[in-house]
Amino acid sequence: MPAPRVSAPRALALGVWLLSAPVTAAAQDADPWFGRDKALHFGVEVGISAASYGAAVPLWDEPWQRALFAAGVGLSVGAGKELYDATGQGDPSLRDFTWDVLGCAVGVGVSWLVDVALRGPGEAPSRSAAARGAAPVLLRF
Repeated sequence: MPAPRVSAPRALALGVWLLSAPVTAAAQDADPWFGRDKALHFGVEVGISAASYGAAVPLWDEPWQRALFAAGVGLSVGAGKELYDATGQGDPSLRDFTWDVLGCAVGVGVSWLVDVALRGPGEAPSRSAAARGAAPVLLRF
């Protein structure tokens, strides 16, 4: 069966009609995944988690204990911010909290890698070294 033929004037009329139809723009996402505030959530969480890991060094011997502490502090701060936003003081966002979780993971992960690189994977922390009679390493600035 042959395809129906459309005359040139009809095709032109159809084209003009389609081009003249009002175009509605898609609504802009009010909470984009890659907005400026997401970078802030990520960066602040990296800093908080890394600082918490560093603060945990004199408190706990094992790196996993430090990591757990740092993750707890980082996630608590992120969740607290979103709960504060939910009280009407801001715009609560699951996307913001997702970036908080990612920033926390990066901050804890990098801190753990630095800790293991400086101490060695099987080396005990300075308390155990002092118990063996070894002198602790002191950094002076």
